Amino acid sequence: QLVSSSKAKPFLGFAPTIIIMTARVMDSMAIAPQQVAMHVQAIPDIDRFFSRGPSTSCPAAATPWHICKCCWQAPTDWLKFPLKFRCHLALLNPLASKESKLDSIFTNIRNLALAAPQSLLAMQSVTDFPISMPCLGFCCQCMLGSGVASSPASKEVMPTGIGIFPERGIWLFPREQGRRAGLCWLAKDACRRCSFCACCCLGGLGGCDGSLEPPLPQENPKVIMYLHGGAFALTNAETYPWLLGYELVRRTGAVVLIPDFQRTPQVRFEEPGDPISQCLQLYRNLLLLYGPSRIVLMGDSAGGNLAMAVLFAAQSEGLTSCAGLVLISPWADTSEEAACDPTRSSNSENDFLPEARIRSFADAYATAALREKPLASPLLAPQDWFVKLPPVFLTFGSHEILCGQQQKLAARLREAKVLRGMYEAPQMPHVF
Repeated sequence: QLVSSSKAKPFLGFAPTIIIMTARVMDSMAIAPQQVAMHVQAIPDIDRFFSRGPSTSCPAAATPWHICKCCWQAPTDWLKFPLKFRCHLALLNPLASKESKLDSIFTNIRNLALAAPQSLLAMQSVTDFPISMPCLGFCCQCMLGSGVASSPASKEVMPTGIGIFPERGIWLFPREQGRRAGLCWLAKDACRRCSFCACCCLGGLGGCDGSLEPPLPQENPKVIMYLHGGAFALTNAETYPWLLGYELVRRTGAVVLIPDFQRTPQVRFEEPGDPISQCLQLYRNLLLLYGPSRIVLMGDSAGGNLAMAVLFAAQSEGLTSCAGLVLISPWADTSEEAACDPTRSSNSENDFLPEARIRSFADAYATAALREKPLASPLLAPQDWFVKLPPVFLTFGSHEILCGQQQKLAARLREAKVLRGMYEAPQMPHVF
C-alpha cells in the first residue's frame, strides 16, 4: 500500500520510495537505552570507533597526481574518448520538455559508459575523483546537506583505505546530534568556512564537517549501514551522501554509515581482506554497538549483492539478523548462467550498462567457478538461507539489464515470506 501510494519520479525516482520505506522501519524500532548501553560496553575502543578517521592530507597535490595516474593507465583509450563519446544536447535546450531532458540524461550516461576506457583501473580512477577534489563534496553539502553533518570514518570502521587514499568511509548524522571534535579539526573547519579555496588544501573537509563527530549509540541508537554499488570496482563513499544519504538522515533521523571497502582488482572474492570479510567485520561491530534490532542494512547494485552476502555469512556464524534489508537494483547473480538470461538482450538497448562491461566486471571479481558460490551469487543460495533473512524491501527498474534475475530474487524472497515490499519501476534503467 505504501509503495503504490508513493509518487516515484523518473531518474533517481527510487529515492522517495526507498527513504519512506526505510523511515518506517527505523520508526518501528523500540528504543531501549539500557540495552544499547550494554552493547556499548562490549567494545572497549568505542571512542576510537566513533572518532574522526584519516583523510587525504593535501588534495591540492593529490588532484594533479590523480589526473596523471588516470591518463597513464589508459592513454590510448583517453585519446579516443572525444571521438567515441557523442553528447546529446537536448539537456541544454531550455525549451525542451522534461521527458526530453530525462531521455538526454539517459543517452549521455549510456554514451559515457560505451566510450569509457576498457581499463578497470582507469575507470576506477575516474570514479575516485570526488576524494581528490573535496570542493565537490563541499558544494554538495552546502546545497543538499541541510541539517546533516558528516565525518570521515575511523580505522576501526575499516582497517584499510582504498587505493592511494586513506579514506575509510563516511558517517552521516543529524547535525544537532554531532559531538565536538578536537581543536585541530575545529581550526581546520574554521579555515574552510572562511575560504572556499581552503577546502582544496585541507584534506577530508570537502564532504565532511570539520568540527563534528558522529553521535554515540546512547545519543542515537539507530544506524543504517549502506554498502555502495559500482560493480565491486567503482565509486566510493564520497559519491553517496548527495545521491541518497542526506535525505535518508533527514527522513529517518538515523545515523548512516557508508564504508569504503576494498575493491577489485586490488582484492578479489575470497581473498584476504575482500569486501565481504571487511563488511562482515563491520556488521559484527555494529551488532555489539547497537544491537540487531537497531540496524538496517542497505545496498544498491553490487552493494545489494554484498548486503545479502554479509547476512548469509553472518548466519553461518550464528549472528542475529538486523531489523531490515533494503535492496536497490541488486546484482544478485554474477554466475555464467546469469549471462544467458533473455532480459539481458531484450533490455540491452534500454539500460545504460553495456552487457560486455557486466561480464568484465564479473570476471574481475571472481573466477567462473567461484561465482557459482552463494556468497558471490546470493540468488543461488539455499532456500533456508533466505528464510533467515530480515524483512526485505526490493526495488528495481523494468528496463534494466538485470531485471530478469531481480524478478527471480523477488520470487525466492516471497517464497521465504521475508519480502515486505517490492517496487518494479516501469521503464526505468539500473539504479534509476
